[in-house]
Amino acid sequence: PTALRLIAAAGASALAGRDLSSLRTILCAGEVLDQATHAWIARHLPHVRLVDIYGQTEGSGHLLANVT
Repeated sequence: PTALRLIAAAGASALAGRDLSSLRTILCAGEVLDQATHAWIARHLPHVRLVDIYGQTEGSGHLLANVT
């Protein structure tokens, strides 16, 4: 979530000119995903599924999450 907060803080221009059409899912783990960042991602990347697996460590959470 820290990286997503930094992207959101940079604004929509951080995504400008980037082809993110193949991005389907973002997995967040290890810390709280705040509502403001979640809302920003949903608004600017509406085609992306955002999965918050807070409470897990980065390794086990990403390895065990079934996102298919």
